[in-house]
Amino acid sequence: MFDLENKNIHVRKIKLSSQSFSRKIFISHNIKLCLVKKGSGLWQIEDHLVSVKEGDVIILNNRMKRVFKEVSEDTGIEILIVEFEPQLFMNQFRGLLYGKDIEQNNVISDHEVIIGLFKEIEAEAQKKPLYSKIVIGAKLVEMLALMMRHFDIAEKSNVKMGSDMYRVLEYIDEHYRNDISQQQVADLVNMSTTGFSRYFTKCMGVGFAGYIMQKRIQFAIHLLKTSDKTVLEIALECGFNNTASFYKAFKKITNLNPGDYRNGDGEEGNV
Repeated sequence: MFDLENKNIHVRKIKLSSQSFSRKIFISHNIKLCLVKKGSGLWQIEDHLVSVKEGDVIILNNRMKRVFKEVSEDTGIEILIVEFEPQLFMNQFRGLLYGKDIEQNNVISDHEVIIGLFKEIEAEAQKKPLYSKIVIGAKLVEMLALMMRHFDIAEKSNVKMGSDMYRVLEYIDEHYRNDISQQQVADLVNMSTTGFSRYFTKCMGVGFAGYIMQKRIQFAIHLLKTSDKTVLEIALECGFNNTASFYKAFKKITNLNPGDYRNGDGEEGNV
């Protein structure tokens, strides 16, 4: 049912001060569940200003553009983040991750059980005992189910992803750095491009081209932070034909230039 050993579940903690947080709009390919462990802040998520404080849990999907407007001058803000690729739990929890009501109200306050699960996941990630990936995955499933219950989201509201979509996503994971087209992938599962486009967007919450772009930019961010490769080398390795198209896509996804990430004005100050 779930790939609980999936390596694409990541747990990390960030601390932002009133001087260190980025004031540039940010978006991530991954789904992120955030627990405010300390402090407070004012977050603009899409067109909404959201005040967050210690004990708040925030759900962020890969459509939500966000930027901190304020962070507490006294304490800053400390956030525990559990993130994962959209397809990992899409069948069971699409109503939570992409429901219209959630995108209007994506904060859960002072839910002791969910907060406890966050802390248990953090402990597993820090200590890394045997089978920690499976344990983290199981606790994440429980957390998502409790969130569904909190927002009273009916199980039947979810769009079921068939084996054909998992085949598509595996193919994309293997080939997104190459020149692949929607027609090519639709042919892979014997669907028309129109039908495939609608199905893909319903399942993933973002269109085919946008999904590919997010995957490429996420890999580009990794290379910018972990390698000394030039921007051109990174652009070509990520599937772009030239730096102009790479800069345009990078700017569209992150509202930053590649150099901003390499110089540290990027993900460290964003969530």
